[in-house]
Amino acid sequence: EGKANALLESPTGTGKTLCLLCATLGWLEAKKGQDKANEAEAEGEVERANLFLMGLKESRTIVYASRTHSQLAKVVKELRSTSYRPKTCVLGSRQQMCIHPTVSKIQGNAQ
Repeated sequence: EGKANALLESPTGTGKTLCLLCATLGWLEAKKGQDKANEAEAEGEVERANLFLMGLKESRTIVYASRTHSQLAKVVKELRSTSYRPKTCVLGSRQQMCIHPTVSKIQGNAQ
């Protein structure tokens, strides 16, 4: 909301990631609730179109990135212990996911 940044420093295992993800998911749910309330107040197609054009019905996506797949797996596992159930998608690298014998052996940034 305030478009501010934060720098957090804390030892490993203190719950920084889960805390920030839960706060972000809570904010996302609140924004979606506000959008639905604004839509319910609008009457007729013209008002709904105006709400959309004003940006009240924009798509919101949270992207969480990590250096390793094991870190991603740990975060997804921890997230399951909360009440949040977001749609998740783990994208893998060519090294981990590619089954083509020639392409999987290409090293570096070659595409």
